[in-house]
Amino acid sequence: GMMLAILLLVTAAGAAHAVTPDALLADPALEQRARDISAGLRCLVCQNQSIDDSDAELARDLRVLVRQRLMEGDSDREVVDYVVSRYGEFVLLKPRLSARTVLLWSAPAIILASGFVWLLLSSRRRTAPATGTATGVEGRVVMDVGDIVLPWKEHLASPVSFTIRDGTVVAIDGGADARRLREYIEGFDDPRAWAVSHIGWGLNRDARWTVDAPGIGMDSRAAYGNVLFSTGPDTEFGGSNDTACHLDLPMRNCSLWLDDERIVERGEVVPADMRA
Repeated sequence: GMMLAILLLVTAAGAAHAVTPDALLADPALEQRARDISAGLRCLVCQNQSIDDSDAELARDLRVLVRQRLMEGDSDREVVDYVVSRYGEFVLLKPRLSARTVLLWSAPAIILASGFVWLLLSSRRRTAPATGTATGVEGRVVMDVGDIVLPWKEHLASPVSFTIRDGTVVAIDGGADARRLREYIEGFDDPRAWAVSHIGWGLNRDARWTVDAPGIGMDSRAAYGNVLFSTGPDTEFGGSNDTACHLDLPMRNCSLWLDDERIVERGEVVPADMRA
């Protein structure tokens, strides 16, 4: 039978190396197929790296899973389809074009292309205005109790306020949740981690507002009428920020304006052509 040869990676002190797969297949052709597939799969922890480039435990598990499926006789497409069935389209570094992916990703792309964003986020207990400038978005975003932090897949227990200057988060204020968010971003030791990535809104009425669904939280990202505020990398939308730190922050009961056009009003999508 086919055997797995364990690769032991030895690094010199102080040197930085990309993480390679933990287990190599004895068949070079099969191993190359595994590497090609892995290069297109996203690390769901780092979110801006392939599973081949990440040392996260989940990335290691996915590398092993890819090789197991190949050893069982799956085609490359069958392996990818299997991984997507378990983790959703977001696991693909280059999502396949479909009605679902267009729905999920078009809103942020439209916002980035607009040049100037006029944003007002509000709910029963918050007001968070932001305006476009020559160098980026400015203003304040206030998350309320029950809003969601991804990739943690957790609801906030207390309000958190983000102060934004020239497209960069300069302060995160609040209680224990705010402190944890600050420490999370600081842990990447990358100034680009504080940048605003994209702002969008959910259009999928079938998506659930929950952190308990399988996968990486695509339901809460796409849930109808939510406003999604994100920080970190923007390469998927044509930007150059490839920081490994990414936060998606879906919020409910918000109102949002784009270039003075009302898009969402207290969690309800306003433009007729966007309503499901």
